[in-house]
Parts: sequence; C-alpha cells; structure tokens
Amino acid sequence: MSIMIELEPDLERRVVEEAQKIGILPAQYILKTLESHLENEASTGQVLDETILLEQIATGLSTAEWRHYHELQEKRRAESLTSIENRDLIALSNRIEMLNVRRMAALSALAQRRNSTLESVMRSLGIPETVYG
Repeated sequence: MSIMIELEPDLERRVVEEAQKIGILPAQYILKTLESHLENEASTGQVLDETILLEQIATGLSTAEWRHYHELQEKRRAESLTSIENRDLIALSNRIEMLNVRRMAALSALAQRRNSTLESVMRSLGIPETVYG
C-alpha cells in the first residue's frame, strides 16, 4: 500500500536528519518508526484500554453542576421552577443519564476484560449497588 503524507518543514528536516544518522532513506525511517510505535502500542494497548475505561467510569458532573442540579430539583419540588430552569434541569438530567449509560458500558467492558462480574468490579471500585423499587 502506498500512502502520501504532507510533513511540516521542521518535521521533515528531523526525519531526514534521523534517517541520515542511521544510513537509511527517510521513507524507510518513517516506516521503521511507525512499526516500532505500533508494536509498542500493541503491548501497552491493554493497559491503555483499562485506563480509558476507568476514566469513563469516573467521569461525572462537577461539584458546581451537582449543586445546581439539586437546587433545580428543590425548586421543582417547591413548584417554583421557571421555564428556563426547567429546560436546564432537563438538560442536566439528560447529561446525567448519558454519563450513567457510558459508565455502565465501561463497567461492563471492564468486567469482561477482567473476566469478572459487574458486581465484583463495582465493589472493587467502591461503587455502591443502587436498588430502586
């Protein structure tokens, strides 16, 4: 396969210099660098995947956003919510739900990766099981 890429002048200069140091053509240097990078990526890929999953699990609203959300809920209960505040509450509720869906998908993927149960992974991460109803 042939791929054509545009390099910034500084990067091109560096590639040429590095290739000359080891006595190969710049194209060969790029190929060897890419192969090395991909081999390294494959060996660290699993760790990176788990790190990404853990970041997705930990992602949530900021403290200020949670405070605002609870204030809006309280206003709704008191029936003093304006239409703009209602729109904000719906947007925050949708965001919380989206984050929870992502969190559950990441937890499920992490459980599969670790060959474990969802409950076990949640326990190991200190995430309480919430039972509704």
